[in-house]
Amino acid sequence: MHDDAALFPILRTVCLLESRSEQYGAYLATVLGEQPWIDAWAAEEATHGARLRDYLAVHDPDFDFDRAFARLADLPYHEDDARPPAEELLSRCVVEALAAGFYRALRDAARTPELQALCATLMRDEVRHYKGFRTHLAARPDLSWPARTRVIARRVRELDDDQIAFAAHCAYGDGDYHHRRSRREYMSRVYALYREEHLAFIQAMLFRALGARPPRRWRWIVRRSLFAAVRLRATHTRLLSGLA
Repeated sequence: MHDDAALFPILRTVCLLESRSEQYGAYLATVLGEQPWIDAWAAEEATHGARLRDYLAVHDPDFDFDRAFARLADLPYHEDDARPPAEELLSRCVVEALAAGFYRALRDAARTPELQALCATLMRDEVRHYKGFRTHLAARPDLSWPARTRVIARRVRELDDDQIAFAAHCAYGDGDYHHRRSRREYMSRVYALYREEHLAFIQAMLFRALGARPPRRWRWIVRRSLFAAVRLRATHTRLLSGLA
Protein backbone atom coordinates (compact mmCIF):
# COMPACT_ATOMS: atom_id res chain seq x y z
CA MET A 1 0.00 0.00 0.00
CA HIS A 2 1.19 3.52 -0.79
CA ASP A 3 2.54 5.41 2.23
CA ASP A 4 0.02 8.22 1.70
CA ALA A 5 -2.96 6.02 0.77
CA ALA A 6 -4.85 7.21 3.86
CA LEU A 7 -4.91 10.69 2.33
CA PHE A 8 -6.30 9.59 -1.04
CA PRO A 9 -9.98 10.20 -0.09
CA ILE A 10 -9.09 13.80 0.75
CA LEU A 11 -6.93 14.22 -2.35
CA ARG A 12 -9.66 12.87 -4.63
CA THR A 13 -12.20 15.29 -3.20
CA VAL A 14 -10.01 18.37 -3.35
CA CYS A 15 -8.90 17.41 -6.87
CA LEU A 16 -12.52 17.54 -7.99
CA LEU A 17 -13.14 20.85 -6.22
CA GLU A 18 -9.99 22.49 -7.61
CA SER A 19 -10.94 21.32 -11.10
CA ARG A 20 -14.03 23.57 -11.06
CA SER A 21 -11.93 26.73 -11.39
CA GLU A 22 -13.56 27.66 -14.71
CA GLN A 23 -16.91 27.87 -12.94
CA TYR A 24 -15.37 29.80 -10.07
CA GLY A 25 -13.86 32.32 -12.47
CA ALA A 26 -17.13 32.71 -14.39
CA TYR A 27 -18.99 33.36 -11.15
CA LEU A 28 -16.45 35.98 -10.03
CA ALA A 29 -16.73 37.71 -13.39
CA THR A 30 -20.48 38.09 -12.90
CA VAL A 31 -19.84 39.79 -9.55
CA LEU A 32 -16.73 41.85 -10.29
CA GLY A 33 -16.91 42.21 -14.06
CA GLU A 34 -14.55 40.77 -16.65
CA GLN A 35 -11.00 41.48 -15.48
CA PRO A 36 -7.67 39.99 -16.59
CA TRP A 37 -6.60 39.15 -13.03
CA ILE A 38 -9.67 36.95 -12.56
CA ASP A 39 -8.71 34.94 -15.65
CA ALA A 40 -5.13 34.63 -14.35
CA TRP A 41 -6.34 33.48 -10.94
CA ALA A 42 -8.74 30.91 -12.44
CA ALA A 43 -6.02 29.61 -14.75
CA GLU A 44 -3.64 29.06 -11.84
CA GLU A 45 -6.40 27.39 -9.81
CA ALA A 46 -6.92 25.06 -12.77
CA THR A 47 -3.30 23.95 -12.48
CA HIS A 48 -4.04 22.84 -8.91
CA GLY A 49 -6.69 20.44 -10.12
CA ALA A 50 -4.39 19.24 -12.91
CA ARG A 51 -1.45 18.64 -10.56
CA LEU A 52 -3.59 16.69 -8.13
CA ARG A 53 -5.10 14.73 -11.01
CA ASP A 54 -1.64 13.85 -12.34
CA TYR A 55 -0.51 12.75 -8.89
CA LEU A 56 -3.56 10.54 -8.39
CA ALA A 57 -3.27 9.06 -11.88
CA VAL A 58 0.10 7.64 -10.85
CA HIS A 59 -0.52 6.72 -7.23
CA ASP A 60 -4.28 6.06 -7.11
CA PRO A 61 -5.09 4.67 -10.58
CA ASP A 62 -8.49 3.37 -9.45
CA PHE A 63 -9.73 6.97 -9.29
CA ASP A 64 -11.90 7.58 -12.37
CA PHE A 65 -11.61 11.37 -12.50
CA ASP A 66 -13.67 11.88 -15.65
CA ARG A 67 -16.61 9.93 -14.32
CA ALA A 68 -16.50 11.59 -10.91
CA PHE A 69 -16.15 15.08 -12.36
CA ALA A 70 -19.03 14.51 -14.77
CA ARG A 71 -21.27 13.68 -11.84
CA LEU A 72 -20.06 16.66 -9.81
CA ALA A 73 -21.01 18.91 -12.73
CA ASP A 74 -24.67 18.24 -11.88
CA LEU A 75 -24.28 20.50 -8.85
CA PRO A 76 -24.26 24.25 -9.63
CA TYR A 77 -21.34 26.19 -8.20
CA HIS A 78 -23.55 28.91 -6.73
CA GLU A 79 -27.27 28.70 -6.23
CA ASP A 80 -27.67 31.93 -4.31
CA ASP A 81 -27.68 35.46 -5.67
CA ALA A 82 -24.36 37.17 -6.29
CA ARG A 83 -22.98 39.13 -3.36
CA PRO A 84 -21.86 42.77 -3.47
CA PRO A 85 -18.30 43.01 -4.85
CA ALA A 86 -16.61 43.92 -1.55
CA GLU A 87 -18.34 41.05 0.26
CA GLU A 88 -17.35 38.59 -2.47
CA LEU A 89 -13.72 39.71 -2.30
CA LEU A 90 -13.72 39.23 1.46
CA SER A 91 -15.35 35.82 1.02
CA ARG A 92 -12.55 34.86 -1.36
CA CYS A 93 -9.99 35.98 1.23
CA VAL A 94 -11.62 33.54 3.66
CA VAL A 95 -11.61 30.70 1.13
CA GLU A 96 -7.97 31.26 0.19
CA ALA A 97 -6.91 31.47 3.85
CA LEU A 98 -8.70 28.22 4.63
CA ALA A 99 -7.22 26.58 1.53
CA ALA A 100 -3.69 27.67 2.45
CA GLY A 101 -4.11 26.27 5.95
CA PHE A 102 -5.59 23.06 4.57
CA TYR A 103 -2.64 22.46 2.23
CA ARG A 104 -0.21 23.23 5.04
CA ALA A 105 -1.91 20.63 7.24
CA LEU A 106 -1.98 18.16 4.36
CA ARG A 107 1.72 18.75 3.68
CA ASP A 108 2.55 18.02 7.30
CA ALA A 109 0.43 14.87 7.29
CA ALA A 110 2.02 13.52 4.09
CA ARG A 111 4.74 10.90 4.45
CA THR A 112 6.32 11.03 1.01
CA PRO A 113 8.51 13.88 -0.27
CA GLU A 114 6.54 14.00 -3.52
CA LEU A 115 3.21 14.77 -1.86
CA GLN A 116 4.85 17.08 0.66
CA ALA A 117 6.36 19.13 -2.17
CA LEU A 118 3.07 19.24 -4.09
CA CYS A 119 1.11 20.45 -1.06
CA ALA A 120 3.77 23.04 -0.24
CA THR A 121 3.49 24.45 -3.76
CA LEU A 122 -0.30 24.61 -3.58
CA MET A 123 -0.12 26.26 -0.15
CA ARG A 124 2.18 29.00 -1.47
CA ASP A 125 -0.17 29.61 -4.39
CA GLU A 126 -3.16 29.96 -2.06
CA VAL A 127 -1.29 32.42 0.17
CA ARG A 128 -0.46 34.50 -2.89
CA HIS A 129 -4.09 34.36 -4.03
CA TYR A 130 -5.21 35.46 -0.57
CA LYS A 131 -2.89 38.47 -0.73
CA GLY A 132 -4.19 39.32 -4.19
CA PHE A 133 -7.82 39.31 -3.07
CA ARG A 134 -6.90 41.41 -0.04
CA THR A 135 -5.29 43.95 -2.35
CA HIS A 136 -8.41 44.17 -4.51
CA LEU A 137 -10.58 44.37 -1.41
CA ALA A 138 -8.56 47.34 -0.14
CA ALA A 139 -9.40 49.21 -3.37
CA ARG A 140 -13.15 48.86 -2.76
CA PRO A 141 -15.37 50.91 -0.42
CA ASP A 142 -14.55 49.77 3.06
CA LEU A 143 -16.75 47.30 4.86
CA SER A 144 -17.46 48.01 8.50
CA TRP A 145 -15.97 45.69 11.13
CA PRO A 146 -19.40 44.18 11.96
CA ALA A 147 -20.10 43.65 8.25
CA ARG A 148 -16.73 41.93 7.78
CA THR A 149 -17.44 39.70 10.77
CA ARG A 150 -20.80 38.67 9.32
CA VAL A 151 -19.30 37.91 5.89
CA ILE A 152 -16.50 35.79 7.37
CA ALA A 153 -18.89 33.89 9.64
CA ARG A 154 -21.29 33.26 6.76
CA ARG A 155 -18.53 31.99 4.48
CA VAL A 156 -17.27 29.59 7.14
CA ARG A 157 -20.82 28.30 7.66
CA GLU A 158 -21.12 27.68 3.92
CA LEU A 159 -18.50 24.96 4.27
CA ASP A 160 -21.43 22.82 5.36
CA ASP A 161 -23.16 23.16 1.99
CA ASP A 162 -23.23 20.54 -0.76
CA GLN A 163 -20.10 21.65 -2.61
CA ILE A 164 -17.64 19.69 -0.48
CA ALA A 165 -19.95 16.89 0.64
CA PHE A 166 -21.11 16.06 -2.88
CA ALA A 167 -17.55 16.18 -4.22
CA ALA A 168 -16.53 13.70 -1.51
CA HIS A 169 -19.40 11.45 -2.55
CA CYS A 170 -18.53 11.67 -6.26
CA ALA A 171 -14.92 10.79 -5.49
CA TYR A 172 -15.89 7.28 -4.42
CA GLY A 173 -19.35 6.22 -5.43
CA ASP A 174 -22.30 6.18 -7.75
CA GLY A 175 -24.88 5.28 -5.12
CA ASP A 176 -27.40 7.50 -3.43
CA TYR A 177 -26.05 10.75 -2.05
CA HIS A 178 -26.60 11.50 1.63
CA HIS A 179 -25.31 14.94 2.55
CA ARG A 180 -24.82 14.35 6.28
CA ARG A 181 -23.10 11.00 5.87
CA SER A 182 -20.84 12.15 3.06
CA ARG A 183 -19.83 15.31 4.85
CA ARG A 184 -19.29 13.46 8.12
CA GLU A 185 -17.03 10.83 6.57
CA TYR A 186 -14.96 13.39 4.69
CA MET A 187 -14.63 15.92 7.49
CA SER A 188 -13.66 13.24 10.00
CA ARG A 189 -10.55 12.75 7.87
CA VAL A 190 -9.91 16.47 7.36
CA TYR A 191 -10.32 17.52 11.00
CA ALA A 192 -7.76 14.89 12.01
CA LEU A 193 -5.09 16.71 9.95
CA TYR A 194 -5.10 19.95 11.90
CA ARG A 195 -2.70 20.91 14.62
CA GLU A 196 -2.70 24.13 16.58
CA GLU A 197 -0.05 25.76 14.40
CA HIS A 198 -2.21 25.20 11.33
CA LEU A 199 -5.12 27.00 12.96
CA ALA A 200 -2.81 29.83 14.06
CA PHE A 201 -1.71 30.19 10.42
CA ILE A 202 -5.34 30.46 9.25
CA GLN A 203 -6.35 32.69 12.13
CA ALA A 204 -3.64 35.25 11.33
CA MET A 205 -4.88 35.59 7.75
CA LEU A 206 -8.52 35.87 8.83
CA PHE A 207 -7.69 38.59 11.33
CA ARG A 208 -5.90 40.54 8.60
CA ALA A 209 -8.90 40.17 6.32
CA LEU A 210 -11.09 41.32 9.18
CA GLY A 211 -8.90 44.37 9.63
CA ALA A 212 -8.27 43.52 13.27
CA ARG A 213 -5.13 43.06 15.34
CA PRO A 214 -6.28 41.78 18.72
CA PRO A 215 -3.89 41.62 21.71
CA ARG A 216 -1.64 38.57 21.80
CA ARG A 217 -3.41 37.12 24.81
CA TRP A 218 -6.78 37.37 23.05
CA ARG A 219 -5.38 35.75 19.92
CA TRP A 220 -4.03 32.88 22.04
CA ILE A 221 -7.44 32.36 23.64
CA VAL A 222 -9.16 32.32 20.25
CA ARG A 223 -6.59 29.90 18.82
CA ARG A 224 -6.86 27.52 21.76
CA SER A 225 -10.64 27.65 21.55
CA LEU A 226 -10.58 26.93 17.83
CA PHE A 227 -8.21 24.02 18.34
CA ALA A 228 -10.41 22.57 21.08
CA ALA A 229 -13.45 22.94 18.82
CA VAL A 230 -11.71 21.21 15.91
CA ARG A 231 -10.58 18.35 18.17
CA LEU A 232 -14.12 17.98 19.45
CA ARG A 233 -15.54 17.98 15.92
CA ALA A 234 -12.91 15.46 14.85
CA THR A 235 -13.89 13.09 17.64
CA HIS A 236 -17.60 13.65 17.07
CA THR A 237 -17.50 13.05 13.30
CA ARG A 238 -15.22 10.02 13.72
CA LEU A 239 -17.59 8.43 16.22
CA LEU A 240 -20.62 9.12 14.06
CA SER A 241 -18.86 7.74 10.98
CA GLY A 242 -18.10 4.57 12.90
CA LEU A 243 -21.73 4.24 13.90
CA ALA A 244 -23.14 4.93 10.43
